[in-house]
Amino acid sequence: MRSKILAMAIAVAAVSAAPAHAQTRDPFIGTWGFQSDDYGNDNYGALMSGVAVITAGAAAHQYKIKLLAQEVISQRQDGQSHLLVAREECTGEDQSGQLTVNCQLSEPVENYQPDAFAIQAVDGDHLGGALTSSDGVSVNFNRVR
Repeated sequence: MRSKILAMAIAVAAVSAAPAHAQTRDPFIGTWGFQSDDYGNDNYGALMSGVAVITAGAAAHQYKIKLLAQEVISQRQDGQSHLLVAREECTGEDQSGQLTVNCQLSEPVENYQPDAFAIQAVDGDHLGGALTSSDGVSVNFNRVR
């Protein structure tokens, strides 16, 4: 189910995305699919994935980001899972090659807090970093287009 939702989200994001990255030298601008490592505690495990569309902001080193995040939360004791989907409006600032991203929910989602990331360019089609709003769990971004 998660892969179908992710595929649909990527398709929607790609249609509404900024021009392809070939038209810019900026390593962050583009449409990105992302996935975190597993995280949680003794009671539950979680995994986040989604799509981020990053465009230039009003000033140099500033970015506007639309994020569609899906978080699958699984209870460790009984194995039951829940899916949370959030649309977020985010801002980013490039500080010496590290993109600091802070988000706000576009609409309320019960039991969901806005996300925050610290991301670096790995190569032209890959970003890596941390989901700082969840204890710094690793997150990887791959360019969709």
